[in-house]
Order: sequence, then structure tokens, then C-alpha cells
Amino acid sequence: MPKVIDHEERRREISDVVLELISEKGLDGVTLREVAQRSNWSTGVIAHYFVNRDGLLIEVLRRSASIEAERQRVIMRDSSGLGAVRALLRDTLPTDTVRVAIVKTFLFFYIEGVVEPLLREETRAYLQAWTKIVLKALRQAQDAGEVCEHLDAGAVADDLIGVTWGVSVNLIIDDTLAGRIDPETKVEAWIRNFTRCDVCESAAAKPGAPGLVVEEAAAL
Repeated sequence: MPKVIDHEERRREISDVVLELISEKGLDGVTLREVAQRSNWSTGVIAHYFVNRDGLLIEVLRRSASIEAERQRVIMRDSSGLGAVRALLRDTLPTDTVRVAIVKTFLFFYIEGVVEPLLREETRAYLQAWTKIVLKALRQAQDAGEVCEHLDAGAVADDLIGVTWGVSVNLIIDDTLAGRIDPETKVEAWIRNFTRCDVCESAAAKPGAPGLVVEEAAAL
């Protein structure tokens, strides 16, 4: 009886090999021949699933988004509110080989997406999904009284995504930053900074109002 081949599983396996190569060598190190050697499949098998290098890289982009989405689902299952926000931001920073490969992949497609509509839509979909789940966690925090109800949670989610992505890119471009940036400290500073409420601070500053202690956020 012929062996049943799980084609989707094989595509995932090939995509994971490409992520390893990207982490080690960057996008320039990804060729069909190199992928075939690393995966122990022939170039013919690789070409059967991916017509060319661009098709392979788009699949890797989708695989990266899938990996991130699964991690985010686990975070939201195991935590909520500000705890989930912290975990969602920390999980995106390139602190291990898989995350390094994912950030490099998205950075490549961000750049290519400037002129290529299909790639722009792929990266936009990833950003929208990331923002949506951070927004959900922020609204949980508001419901739990961890974050002021007056805050615009959507704007805060946008700000947190923006600064996290910016620092992630800087860590990829300048590897000397890795030893100078503590992800835990940075994430806490971003959350403190962006969840401050001007309404509450103004009310607290009025004569006779209870004092409000606000910690100064670390420099971004």
C-alpha cells in the first residue's frame, strides 16, 4: 500500500528548515539547494512544493505568522490582562533563534511590501492580528481595574506594537544592543509609559485630591 504523504506537514517541515537558515545566515543564505541539503530532500521535492525562492519565502512568512499566532493563543489561554500584555510583547522580541528568524523574515517582507501589494497585505494581516490580541488583553486589564477605563485601549495597543517592533528591528540590525537591553525591564517601562491616564493624573493633581505616585518610565 503506497505511503500516505501529508503534504501540509512537509511544507511546514521545509518552512521550519528555512527559518533555521534565516536565523543562521539571513535571507541571502536561503537557496533551494541549501534548503534541500538541510532538509534532506532533493531539490526536485522542494521545487514540487515551491515554484521558486519567492514562493518559498512567502510560505515561510505565513509559517512565521502561524508560529506567532499559536504562541499568542497559549499566552491568552494561560494569562490575561496586563500579564498577557507583558507576555505578548516579550514573546515578540528576538531573544532566541526562532524569534530572530521570525523578525528577520518579517523585516524582509516589510521592506519588500513597500512596492509589492501582495507582500504588503501579508505583513499587514500579521500586524492586525498581533494588534487585535494585544488590544484584547488591554481591555481585559481595563475590566479588571489594572488599567484606567478612560484610556483609549486601541491607541495604547498601536503604541505598544510600534515600540516593540521598532526595538526588535534594532536588535536585529545592531547585535551589540542585545547585551544592553533587558527585555523584562523594557516591557515594564513601555507598559507604564503608555498606560498612564491623563484624566486620572489631572484629577489627582487638583487641590484636595488624593496623591498619585507615577514612576518615571525608563528611556525607550
